[in-house]
Amino acid sequence: MCNLRPDVGKCEGHFDSFYYELATGQCERFTYSGCGGNANRFNTLDECQAVCLRRHDFPPPPGPQTPFKSVSAFVPPEPSQPIIPAAAGSIIQLTGREKQKNQQQICDYSKETGSCKQFVTKWYYNKSDGTCNRFHYGGCDGNSNRFDTEQECRNTCGDFRDACLLPSVSGPCAGKADRYYFDFHSNKCSLFQYGGCLGNTNNFRTIEECQARCQPST
Repeated sequence: MCNLRPDVGKCEGHFDSFYYELATGQCERFTYSGCGGNANRFNTLDECQAVCLRRHDFPPPPGPQTPFKSVSAFVPPEPSQPIIPAAAGSIIQLTGREKQKNQQQICDYSKETGSCKQFVTKWYYNKSDGTCNRFHYGGCDGNSNRFDTEQECRNTCGDFRDACLLPSVSGPCAGKADRYYFDFHSNKCSLFQYGGCLGNTNNFRTIEECQARCQPST
């Protein structure tokens, strides 16, 4: 994937992303449209570097100096247990009841950009509609409702609210896929069009799937 040219995709969104530039040997920023594209696309600089720099050695400095050994980029080992980001940027490992309690606190927070002026793309969970959305984090302060990737946000908060109580969310992408959602006001499953990205869990491929999950039996 790291040898592929950057591909912005075919939708009309504007999402800060990163790709590995083979010519420079660096991870660089580009704007992704929201759908399509290829595998040389990462949500964060760290993610790009972890995947594409891990097998590229840094060359020794030129000139008649004492030879230096090449040093490979260090990639920390994957944790064996689920991780949840802490407010101060550290990482804590949680299981069982502790994870549920921490999820309750994290996913209930509102988005906070912090007091610094950096421009770091992160994700937060919006409890009002059950979606994970991008935002720009200032680089300090803020709270723990802040994730490096959409998947990390979904893994932590995706089941925070009952899917059947969420509104339908088409998302910002331009697709037109027929999906079903449970309308708790009318107490039935209804058809809607899903754009293809950034929806929530009240999104079912068939009406039977929706009814089995949400609609009371009569």
